Amino acid sequence: MRMEEVISTTATSYAGITTFPQVVAKLLGLGVESYRADLICKTSTYYMPNGAHAVAIHPPHDYIVAVEFDGPAVKAAISSIQQGKVSYVEFMHLISRAGVTNYMVYLTGKKAVYYGRSGESHMEHFPSRQE
Repeated sequence: MRMEEVISTTATSYAGITTFPQVVAKLLGLGVESYRADLICKTSTYYMPNGAHAVAIHPPHDYIVAVEFDGPAVKAAISSIQQGKVSYVEFMHLISRAGVTNYMVYLTGKKAVYYGRSGESHMEHFPSRQE
């Protein structure tokens, strides 16, 4: 089933088996158009064009989302994962310390938006190598 494959893609990302470009390619191939990662509830929700969705539970983490949103720290964390300097789990720790409560990845729009507690946000377009 496609939704089971979507959920397993999240697991391989947390396990460090797949990189962000590989996850994007896999999810697009499965028909996912966007997904939302909630760092407070520790879930990811994947959305299909037909309205179907799947929810994945993140593995246990000891991170706590900071109260203040730190845009430069969010950008630095994104740069670190894009360059392969940190794993996905480390990335989640970095962005939570930077005050990210959730982020939305628009696979078909090739961008991600990171949100803070008070509605602050940082938008990041996918690097051109992922197009």
